[in-house]
Amino acid sequence: MLKGDLASIRTEIENAEDFRDSHLTQWRHLIERFHGPAFRNLDQGEDDPENFVHEYVALVLPRIVHDAPKIRVKSARPITQGLTAGVLQVALNRWCKMTRIRTTLERIATDMLLGFGVGMVVNEPRKGYRASDDADPYLPRLYRISPDRFFVDPAATSLEDARFMGHCYIVDKEDLVKQAAEEDGW
Repeated sequence: MLKGDLASIRTEIENAEDFRDSHLTQWRHLIERFHGPAFRNLDQGEDDPENFVHEYVALVLPRIVHDAPKIRVKSARPITQGLTAGVLQVALNRWCKMTRIRTTLERIATDMLLGFGVGMVVNEPRKGYRASDDADPYLPRLYRISPDRFFVDPAATSLEDARFMGHCYIVDKEDLVKQAAEEDGW
């Protein structure tokens, strides 16, 4: 966890973003080649007859992310916990369909094939339910974070050793003021 005043924390985050940007120059070039005619960039001496980046993603992505993921749950004690494992399997497969996890996994896997992928799981109210007093049904939800908005401690040798990780996002000022008025701790 980062400790210190806001200026030092801001400096740490800016250093992490500079570190990230130094590693994303090739990623941005691959994105340009993946999405259109940039694979025939004659200015840089590249005149590939085929879009190899697109071919790579098109061939490997289906092997990584299959249909809506099929989850199988097995128990070490099938006699006493077999029914529970079956119910858990049905629930997890239903959750995959409800949250449309396949689409998000495809986007994260595409990022991973071009550099690295980042996902974030949050617990949020289930869509389609009206708000009640205190017992809203919540579901975990997977979101993709663009690699050019994610940063990690540049001094860490692995993600497990990182003192901090984060991502940038944009929110309207009015929404922040409203949220601060509704929640404690702001």
